[in-house]
Formats: sequence, C-alpha cells, structure tokens
Amino acid sequence: MLCTACGVAPTEHTERNSLFVRTDDRSRPGHARVEWRSDVLLGPGDVLTFQPDTIHSVVNETDRVSISLHVYGMHVNHAQRSQFDTEMGTEKPFILTID
Repeated sequence: MLCTACGVAPTEHTERNSLFVRTDDRSRPGHARVEWRSDVLLGPGDVLTFQPDTIHSVVNETDRVSISLHVYGMHVNHAQRSQFDTEMGTEKPFILTID
C-alpha cells in the first residue's frame, strides 16, 4: 500500500512492515513494478514513520491480535493510496471510507 505521510506504533504484540520501492517509470496506468527493500519488526513502544511515497505492507506474524495506532497526514477518506500486486505487476486505488 502506498501511504500518505503517516506513522504506525504497535501497542500490543508485534507486526512486520515490509518496505518496497517502485521501480517502473509510471507511464502505464494500472501497471507498477515494486521491489522489496527491507523488513522492520515493530513492537510496543516502537514508531515507524513514512514519507508520502512509501510503499509498505503490514503482517501480524503472531497467533495473537496485534493492535497498532496509525496516524495519517490527512483524513483517510481523502488520502490517495494505492494497492499493489507484486506478482501481477498491477496498481489499483485503495479506497477506504470511514464515517
């Protein structure tokens, strides 16, 4: 997922954030090539911040519920975010509406 400027802070248990970089020239709508860059394991007390072009995915690798606080630079209903399929090489809008 491509984020607006945001930060995440786990409050219970751990989560793995995988960070990616986009490597295509963005000339073909709906097409995207993203490559894995690194993983960051976060636990309670850790904070990870993202710049607007950061691409990341979050995975809970425990058998427990992982709770984290996510803070965005704007209301998520107005944030332009994308969802990537690394195997298919596609990008599509990620639309989340919160009332």
